[in-house]
This record gives sequence, structure tokens and C-alpha cells, in this order.
Amino acid sequence: MIDLLENMYFAQYNTSPFITFIVATSPLNEFRPWPLNCWSFNNILIPKKGFTLFIPSSWIKVEKAGATVLFEDANKKSNNVGVVVNPTRISSLGEYGTPQFVADKLIQAERRKESTKEAEVIAFSERSGHGGLQVYEFEYKVDSTRGGLKRVFSAAFVASKKLYLLNIAHSDGLDDPLDMERRMFLEQILHSFDAVPAT
Repeated sequence: MIDLLENMYFAQYNTSPFITFIVATSPLNEFRPWPLNCWSFNNILIPKKGFTLFIPSSWIKVEKAGATVLFEDANKKSNNVGVVVNPTRISSLGEYGTPQFVADKLIQAERRKESTKEAEVIAFSERSGHGGLQVYEFEYKVDSTRGGLKRVFSAAFVASKKLYLLNIAHSDGLDDPLDMERRMFLEQILHSFDAVPAT
């Protein structure tokens, strides 16, 4: 069986657009509309891969080995959104553990990396996706010798014996910390990650 934490660790690397629209959110799991001049997203629906996701309309798709899809901020490539899909033997995330259990294991894996100087869990939660699908969400910060200080938002769900992992990486330097507007922008991407409804 493919290990959940190994896949979440790997997913840190991140079709056609159907519609462009403006949305936003507030922390964590509370969805609400935002002024129309705020942000523009493309709703990426990939039926063959089984998931849907909002992507900033100005970000570009790139290819990377192991990533199902990967989009980068054209102005800052260290800011990216990636999805990895792999087979698994479990039928739901609950079979693996609670959100807190998974968050603890995830941060332990980060701390074992040779390049990691510091890693800290900020938040974890659970929400319901399409049809009551169990979705876990995580937020944590990592300071490493390779990428500097980064904030990572992750989401995971299991559907049709496949593990779907989303990672949103954002450079979070001391001179440019994450402000509330940027947080809401990133959380909108996080909360959009879901399984494609069965047809």
C-alpha cells in the first residue's frame, strides 16, 4: 500500500479551464463571496483524474515528474499549487487516522529532512466534500536550507481507492509575511479541492 505520509511529502512539488470567476474565503472552512475586483480563478476540472480545483488565472501550468498537475506563479515560481494522485488500499482518510494524527505524522516527516531547520503545524481541520467525502486540510510552516521559509496548505481525500493530495506552497519570508488578503486567496484554492461528481 502506498503510504499516506510519503505521498503528502512528495506532493509538495504542484485540463483545460472551464470558467473564470471571482471568489474568496475566510479561515478555515468558512466560505463567503468577495468583491468582484479581488481575484480571478479558473475552475480546473479533470474528470479522468477525478478532481476539481480552483487555480489563479494568471498562474501557468508546468510539467514535473510525479506531479499529476502543477501550476506556478509566473512572478514567483516558489509559489505553486500541485496535485498528486496515487492508488491506495484504504477507502477513506478516517481509516488512516484523525486530522491531528496525520498532521503530527506529516510534521515529523518534515523535521526528518536533512534540509529542514524548523517545521511547525499551524492548523488542521476536516470538511465534507462532494457527497459527504471526508477531506482533511492542513496548514504548516517550514524553514529549510533549500527553499527558505515557506507556508504550506495541504488537503487530502480518498475516492475510488485513490489518494488525492493537494499542496499549496507560498514563500513566507520575514520581510514579506502572509497577510490576511493573501491567506484568503490561498485558502480559496485549498477549499476548492474536491472529487469530481459522478455522472
